[in-house]
Amino acid sequence: MKELKCFALLLAGGSGERMRAGIPKQFLKVTGKTLLECSLEPFLVDPEIDGIVLVSHVDHLAHTRDLLKTIKQPKSVKVVPGGLTRQNSARIGLTEIPEAADIVLIHDVARPFVSSNLIRACIEKLKTVDAVVTAIPMGDTLLRAEDSAGGDKVVTAVLDRSCFWRAQTPQGFRLSLIRNAHRLAEENQMVGFTDDCGIVLHFALAPVYILPGDINNLKITFPNDIVLGEASLKWSSQTRQVDR
Repeated sequence: MKELKCFALLLAGGSGERMRAGIPKQFLKVTGKTLLECSLEPFLVDPEIDGIVLVSHVDHLAHTRDLLKTIKQPKSVKVVPGGLTRQNSARIGLTEIPEAADIVLIHDVARPFVSSNLIRACIEKLKTVDAVVTAIPMGDTLLRAEDSAGGDKVVTAVLDRSCFWRAQTPQGFRLSLIRNAHRLAEENQMVGFTDDCGIVLHFALAPVYILPGDINNLKITFPNDIVLGEASLKWSSQTRQVDR
C-alpha cells in the first residue's frame, strides 16, 4: 500500500481561563518548556508527518509566531487564527491542510505529553480505517444521578464501566471525511461538539476505531494538572529504568 501523506493539525486557540494563570495555558511551562513546545515537538520530528497547521487564538498570533522562531523546525508549521470555539478552530484549521494530504491528526496543545508511539499508532491504523480516536478505559465506577425533591443528587444507577472510555487526542481521519463532517455541522448550524470524532459519529459518516491511549497523555485544564503530569512522567521514566 502506498504511503499516506499525513498532516497534523494542532489546536492552541483556547484562552485558558480555568488555569487562572494570567496567560493562555499554551504558554505555561511544563518540564522546562511551554505546553505549545512540548505538544509540537513530537510532530515536528516524526518522519511520517509531512506538515503542520497550528491554530492560535487571534490575540496571541504574534506571541505564537515569536515562540516558533526559537524552536528548531525540520518541517513547515503554518500558524493561522482560530475561531470562538474548538469546533470552529478545527474547521478553520482543516481548510489550511493541503489538498494533497490523505490523512490528518488533530491534537490539542493542552495535551503536552503526547508520545511519538501514539502518533505512529494513529498513522498506522489509518492505513486501513478512516477514523481513529485514542482513548483509555474508564477506571472509576460511573454513577447516574438525578435531583432529589430536596435538591440533592441521588444515585439512580451504577453503569457498566467496561463500555466507557476516556477520549484523548490525537484523533485521526481521512482528510475528506473530517472536512465533510465539519461542513455538515456548519450547514446544519450545529455547535458545541467538544471533539472531532463526535461530529463524524453524529452524522454516521464512518466507524471510529479506538486505539489504546496513554495514561501520561494528560490534558492540562487546572493548575494542579501540571504538577500531576510532571509527576506521572517522572514515575513512568523511573519505572522504565527499573524494568531495564
